[in-house]
Amino acid sequence: MESETLASIEHLKGCKSKASLLRNFSKVIKGFGFSYYCLGTYLYTGKIYPQQTGVLQLPSEWENWYFNQDFNNVDPVVMLGKQVSMPFVWEDIPKLMKISDEQKAFLKKARSFGFCNGVTIPITEKNGSKSILNLIKIDQQNFRNALYDITWVSNVFHECYRTYVDLKTMILPEIEERLNTKEFLSSR
Repeated sequence: MESETLASIEHLKGCKSKASLLRNFSKVIKGFGFSYYCLGTYLYTGKIYPQQTGVLQLPSEWENWYFNQDFNNVDPVVMLGKQVSMPFVWEDIPKLMKISDEQKAFLKKARSFGFCNGVTIPITEKNGSKSILNLIKIDQQNFRNALYDITWVSNVFHECYRTYVDLKTMILPEIEERLNTKEFLSSR
C-alpha cells in the first residue's frame, strides 16, 4: 500500500490547478473506498470559530438539507473535529463525546442518505483556524488498517489545496457557484 500512497501523493503534488487537484483527490479517496469528501475551515477570531468555508464533494440533496437546517452546529462530526487534533473514525464518536438526542437524530438522518461511516482529519492552520476534512463511505467496509495512509494523503491534499486558497479571505468561487454566501458562510 505504501508505494500506492507515495504515487498518490506525488500525483497530488503535481496537479497544476485547483480543479485538477480536486478531481485527483476524488480518485485517490475512491481508491481507499470513500465515496465523498468535504473540507471545511473554521476561521478563528479569538473566541470561537465564527466563519466557515470549504469545498464540498457531496450529493446536492445532502448539502441542501444540511445547510437549510443549519446542522453545522449540531453535527457531531464537526463539533468533535473542532475539539480534537487527531483523526477519528465516525463509529467511535459515541466513545469520544456525549451525543445529544438531536445529534442521534442527525446521525440517523445521515445514514438515511447513505453515509454509513467515515473518518475526520482535523488540521490546525498556522493562523489558529481549524480545517476539518471528512471522508465519507456509503458501505461498512473497514478502513482502519489504512488510516495512517489516508491521513498522510489527506494532509498532502490539504497542503496543496491551500496553495489555491487565500486564508485571509477564504472565499472559494466554486462554493459561491453552488451555494450563496448567506447559506454557506455564517458569522456566529
